[in-house]
Amino acid sequence: MLSDCGLDDVAGTALAHALKHNSALRTLDLEGNALTGETAAALGEALLAQTLRQMNASDRYVAMH
Repeated sequence: MLSDCGLDDVAGTALAHALKHNSALRTLDLEGNALTGETAAALGEALLAQTLRQMNASDRYVAMH
């Protein structure tokens, strides 16, 4: 659980990189962090082939252009 940890885009990008090599994560809670759409896209790309079943970033609005 990484909710309300004060993560910003730098930390989010590092997390996305680390998640590319993870095959065990099932749930990821990022609620309450300062992540933008750019980081959301990086996380989405990293998680495409993973086993993640649930991700929560419910307090963030992400606009994809």
